Amino acid sequence: MPGDIFEFQIRHFQKTRRIVAMDPRSQGQSSRVTFGHYPARRARDIKAVIDQLQFTNVVLVGWSMAASEILSLCDQYSPPTVRALALIDGDLSFQVSNEESAGEIAFLKYVASSMRENRAAALRAFTQSLYSKPPPPEHLERIVKAVQSTSEDTGLSLLVGRLGFQARLDQIKLPTLVAISGKNPKREKIALDAKQLKSAEIHTFENAGHALFVDEPDKFNNLLQDFLDKIEPR
Repeated sequence: MPGDIFEFQIRHFQKTRRIVAMDPRSQGQSSRVTFGHYPARRARDIKAVIDQLQFTNVVLVGWSMAASEILSLCDQYSPPTVRALALIDGDLSFQVSNEESAGEIAFLKYVASSMRENRAAALRAFTQSLYSKPPPPEHLERIVKAVQSTSEDTGLSLLVGRLGFQARLDQIKLPTLVAISGKNPKREKIALDAKQLKSAEIHTFENAGHALFVDEPDKFNNLLQDFLDKIEPR
């Protein structure tokens, strides 16, 4: 996913804040590389952006895989420049039990085979599955095009690289907003993991899909604004 999938948040919050929508390595407009597609390394990429731009008072907003990458950043560095976190519908841990391993392997096999058979159609179907209702056509076409620019090898590396991820959640004390799709089959596990965080508030978007900030942009923007107002009173 490219960073500009957050277009509705960028337009809303750029009126009062500086917004940086980051394309992770090998995605969007970032360089294509053959290594580092796992949470700990991609977390260091986030830190590099913060350091390069000399940001202070940062609120990190991460969706899907980026939730674990943000948690890995906090786990590795406890950066003093980061003020708060917002984690959107992503796994906060990814320890796979022996019982779950067969299902995970079956999923990887399905992804690999679907990409070999008809990659363009598979990626379009994958992208459409992120939403619970059709997004604006121009938004969908832009995202589909961006997804197609990332190689299938990288996609599989990302899926494998997240396995076994575990941050020390109980050591992360930053104010944290956790937003979960009501359609996510892992919603209960995500909420349970979130309760390990020292200062988290958890919200479920019952009628939204994985890209809940696109399905219900006003609701999400208002929720994030309220969260920011609480940690940073005007």
